[in-house]
Amino acid sequence: MTRLAILLHRVSRIWVGRRREVPPLNEAIKKLLPQQRRLLNLAFFREMTCEELAIDAGLQESTVKSLMSSTMSLLRKELADDA
Repeated sequence: MTRLAILLHRVSRIWVGRRREVPPLNEAIKKLLPQQRRLLNLAFFREMTCEELAIDAGLQESTVKSLMSSTMSLLRKELADDA
């Protein structure tokens, strides 16, 4: 499992533990920008590395890492806001 997949798994565990207190993970993901959703899907479901994501998206690896970091922060915040 990639590092990004592990982070998403941790975020989803927070949601599962507080199912009645926070919006569903799908609702939080809908609030992301299309590029963030796409990278998140590729990282989680296809277990692509940051290097692979960068090649696929035509971006610098550092840009992908920054996007994924901000994506995970947004998801954490979204899921924790109603807790």
